[in-house]
Amino acid sequence: MEALNSRLALTLGLTAFFCLPIYLVSREAGPPPRRTGGPFPGERNCTQGRCHVGTLPNTGPGAVAISVNGVALEDYRYTPGEKVPVVVTVSDPDASQTVRGFEISARSIEGCFQAGRFTLAEGEMGIQIRNRGRGRVPAPCPPSPLDFPEHTMPRAAVDGAARFMFDWTAPATNVGPIVMAAAGNAADGDGTRMGDRIYLTSATVLPEGAGIVSAASLRGPTFSANEIVSVFADGLTQRGITTGGGAASTQPLPTSLAGLSATVTDSAGDARAMPLLLAINTQVNALIPDGTAAGTATLTINTSSGGTIDIPIEIAAVSPGIFTADSSGSGLAAAAAVTVDGSGNQTPVAVLAGDGAGGVTAVPIDVSGNDAVVVLLFGTGIREGSVIAATINGDPAAVVGSGASSEFSGLDQVNVQLDSSLAGSGDVTIQITVDGVPANAVSVNVL
Repeated sequence: MEALNSRLALTLGLTAFFCLPIYLVSREAGPPPRRTGGPFPGERNCTQGRCHVGTLPNTGPGAVAISVNGVALEDYRYTPGEKVPVVVTVSDPDASQTVRGFEISARSIEGCFQAGRFTLAEGEMGIQIRNRGRGRVPAPCPPSPLDFPEHTMPRAAVDGAARFMFDWTAPATNVGPIVMAAAGNAADGDGTRMGDRIYLTSATVLPEGAGIVSAASLRGPTFSANEIVSVFADGLTQRGITTGGGAASTQPLPTSLAGLSATVTDSAGDARAMPLLLAINTQVNALIPDGTAAGTATLTINTSSGGTIDIPIEIAAVSPGIFTADSSGSGLAAAAAVTVDGSGNQTPVAVLAGDGAGGVTAVPIDVSGNDAVVVLLFGTGIREGSVIAATINGDPAAVVGSGASSEFSGLDQVNVQLDSSLAGSGDVTIQITVDGVPANAVSVNVL
């Protein structure tokens, strides 16, 4: 469990993400949709399949970069409803890579839904916006149209780079963090699939002002008492505060970190201090205080500089979210598993493993034996529920335990049995509901 604990500790700390790709020369009409390589369910990149082969993404000397309204993507903050120019720059200093192409996507934090709208810029040629997404929709995403700005013809490189410009209109309301990912192709123009270089980039874009989401599902706007939430805003603490410098290291959790504190004033007018897990310049992870009454409440952050930020929130009895391995709120669950024999003896089963690049990958779970196999899902906003249910690939599954976990403050746990009939299924989607309220769907891999 130590590896899982360290992974969960990271998940409960910072939440960030991104990536994207292209098809060129052999597909001058542009790449197929969903080839961005970004942190989205089922997303691929164009070094996979029959697109561009022979090199791995980001192994060449070049890069792809995104700027929005003249600002590097990672520094940009969106204003709801604002229309801004976007520039994708694909660069490679190798003179043999003569032409460039791109594809980009902007989506809600779990990667399933379009965030804002892309439109063509006046006078800009050689770019199209595909509106796709209803066919072969990857689990757990429902059918939903997506925008994919991309090249229609390769663009010649000038001084090693080509730039593609179009417009993006931010979502009409503050939807919290969104993900924008792009892929660029520096191609040699020889008409074959070999020798082209794919570059990927991505970043999380925060709203101007402040936003709040579940630390597990990265959703809002409703939360519950004892739920772990992430608040995003600029200037929360002094510049230079790091994860380690602003992370809680004691129990019970402190109510002040890095000079910052926060309170929730509920619908009954009662104000309670928030226990804090993390406080850095752009993010606070904290607990909605125990006893917070249902209804409209106000979360107030007192920043280290003496300022205050007020955020209206809604409090409900439950607001379930499940933690994921990449902190995106979607895909592979940050889970554990055990086998249980006829005498009730439990044996841990690996679910996650390092991928050698700082991330994690799924370890297939063998369900073909005689022992029961139970997967342990970790979440928040669940403990006050009375009816916990689960489905696997849409079919009912047995919940064999649930409640508050002793691993971390605010952490909840739901234990779901994997039936032997799932053997050979590969990735399976688990959907938890609490008193009829669905959590974000997650997946595990079954051997």
